[in-house]
Amino acid sequence: MFCIQKTIFEITTDKSFDGMRRKYKFSCLLFPEFNINNLVFAISSIYKGYDEFSEHKVNDLSYLKLPRGRSELINDLPKNIIIDYAHNPDSFKLFLSSIKNYFNNLVIVFGCGGNRDKTKRPEMLKIATENSNQVIFTSDNSRSESFYDIFKDASNGNKIDDVLAIEDRKDAIIYASTLIGDNDCLVILGKGHEETQEIDGKIIRFSDHEVINEIYK
Repeated sequence: MFCIQKTIFEITTDKSFDGMRRKYKFSCLLFPEFNINNLVFAISSIYKGYDEFSEHKVNDLSYLKLPRGRSELINDLPKNIIIDYAHNPDSFKLFLSSIKNYFNNLVIVFGCGGNRDKTKRPEMLKIATENSNQVIFTSDNSRSESFYDIFKDASNGNKIDDVLAIEDRKDAIIYASTLIGDNDCLVILGKGHEETQEIDGKIIRFSDHEVINEIYK
C-alpha cells in the first residue's frame, strides 16, 4: 500500500530583506510534487522574516491539508484510491503525470461534462490513456446531452482499445475497483468534493466518496 511520507524541503532567502541569507527547513504531508511546489510559493510570497519559523530545526507543517477531493488519497482502505477534481486537459496532464510513477498501474474513471466545450473531450481522453493502464469513461454531469454522444466526441482520434464506457458512474467506480492490485491505484477524476450529478435536467445526489465507502467500508 502507498503511504504519503513526510516530505522535507528547504527555502533559502536572499539578502534583500534584512541583509542576511537564511535557510529554513520545512516538512509536510502534501502529495504529489506540484502541491509541495505550491506550498513553497505560498510561503515565499508572504516572507517577512519568518519570525514564526526556526532556522535551527525542521518546521513541521504536517497539519496542512488540501480541500476535500483535491489530490485526496483516501485513508484506511485496503487499496489505493485517489479522488481529484481535475476536469480539463491542463489539470489532467498536471495531475496524472505527477502521480503515475508512484504506482505500478493506474486505472482512471472520468467523464466529460455535457453542454460544455466539446473540443476538450478528446484531449482529456488522450491524456488519460497515455497516463494509465485502463480508462473507464463514465458520466459527469451529462446535462441534456446523450452520454454516448459525449463518449463518441471523446473517442474522436483516440485509440480506445483500453477504454471501457460505463454510463452509470457508480457502476463504473465499482467495476474499476476490481481492477487494481496492492501497488496500483484507482484515480477518480472530475467531481472531487461534489455531491450531485446533473442528468437530463435533473439534479440527483451522487458522491464519489460515498461510493468508495460503500465498496470498502
